Amino acid sequence: MTQYASIIFIAPQLQQPRVIRRINTVYQAGIPIKVYGFDSGVFSNNLKSISFPVTDIIKRDKKDNKLKKIICFIKTIKRIKKENSNNDIFYLFGTEMGNFSWILRNRKIVYEEADIRGAYSNNRIFRWIFKQIDKGTIKRSLLTVFTSEGFVDYTFGEGKRPDNILVIPNKLNSCFFNGERKSEVIHKPLDVSHIKFGFVGIIRYPNTIVRFAEVIGKFFPQYEFHFFGDPDVPSNIDSVKNMSNIVLHGPFINPMELPSIYNKIDIVISCYDTKSWNVRVAEPNKLYEAVFFEKPIVVSESTFLEKQVKKYNAGYAIKADDDDSIRNFVNSISIESIDEIRMSESKVDWKELIDDTQPFLSRINDIILK
Repeated sequence: MTQYASIIFIAPQLQQPRVIRRINTVYQAGIPIKVYGFDSGVFSNNLKSISFPVTDIIKRDKKDNKLKKIICFIKTIKRIKKENSNNDIFYLFGTEMGNFSWILRNRKIVYEEADIRGAYSNNRIFRWIFKQIDKGTIKRSLLTVFTSEGFVDYTFGEGKRPDNILVIPNKLNSCFFNGERKSEVIHKPLDVSHIKFGFVGIIRYPNTIVRFAEVIGKFFPQYEFHFFGDPDVPSNIDSVKNMSNIVLHGPFINPMELPSIYNKIDIVISCYDTKSWNVRVAEPNKLYEAVFFEKPIVVSESTFLEKQVKKYNAGYAIKADDDDSIRNFVNSISIESIDEIRMSESKVDWKELIDDTQPFLSRINDIILK
């Protein structure tokens, strides 16, 4: 029986809460690790919550063009390969790292995908090419972790799943596993004449998320829209930053500040732009946060996320790239429908909403001891 020296984590965005959570799970299990991560400056506050040792943080400018970014990734992965043993297992986060797994062709890898980058393209040929590259990475991995069942269906076809695939939905951090959900949930009497909408995370999708805020700013002065997080591209929020009922709170520390954030929101907006195939099949963590904190969530129609929202009776699905559709939805909101959703969410076993680390650790231990 061979004992591998370490698991070598390589993360294109070390500050992502999911990445921090996954590494911490392995570290707390007593498995030797080394962590190499890039920091592009987005959500860097989350690095303050890291409790595991980090071997190297590589600063990079998020404004770098694609060629410069690719060269940086290739050079770094080659360096990391040289610095570590042939016995080590390399854990690659994201399609960007997976696309360069050929550099580690003589090493053992674990691969994790929370966004299928190739699925962002509307070009069928590009999508097919990237899907084949992705399948190649998955095929040679000891284990591939997907964060959505929709990713499996997209990549391999509905109902088909290779044995080395593990689906771990992006649920809440296990720090909420404290035996008491109600202490995190504050029910204030809802003032339906002054609803507070909110988005939590990196601000992308000007055509849907920001559009929703624009509609609130233009047509519903009695309501508020709150953004918690930084924009992926500063210009994303140009159209709303001067509106009097739009509040930009800036970056926050995840997960520590989530309870206070959700206590400031009445309805969670998570309607991403469905022009991207990735959005249609993804299962964002906002669903589990909304259900845990008992807040209705608004998502885009015709998505895998819509199916999950219906499963929990947790919110609404709308056509979010159309002003009239958004206005009609906002005008239709009633305190009765919100109360019904809150009641449904309150009945969900909170343990179902928390990240369960055991299936993942079991597979990791099997790999180490193989």
